[in-house]
Amino acid sequence: MDALVKAKTGTGKSTAFLLPAIEAVVKEKNSCSNQWLPPVVVLILCPTRELASQIAAEATVLLGHHDGIGVQTLIGGTRFKLDQKRLESDPCQIIVATPGRLLDHIENKSGFSH
Repeated sequence: MDALVKAKTGTGKSTAFLLPAIEAVVKEKNSCSNQWLPPVVVLILCPTRELASQIAAEATVLLGHHDGIGVQTLIGGTRFKLDQKRLESDPCQIIVATPGRLLDHIENKSGFSH
């Protein structure tokens, strides 16, 4: 689903696209007979670190009642190696990333790009 939305802060834009994204992950989880989920089901690209962090925090709140579904951020200004270790040790189904850092991980063959 592609969407372009413009509205004032606090009107629920993030929740409006996070709910169907989380629903897609839950559906995928329920359809897997062995309870194994693909490494990444949802990828959310954000233009800034601040927005990525905000959306990831909102996703974490919405995932509060969904055990076994994780969200991680990939943003600049953090140590790349720590990102890699986190992706390997704590696999997630939702990644919120800035384009530059995501490209870094793809080019450097991080765990989720197999």
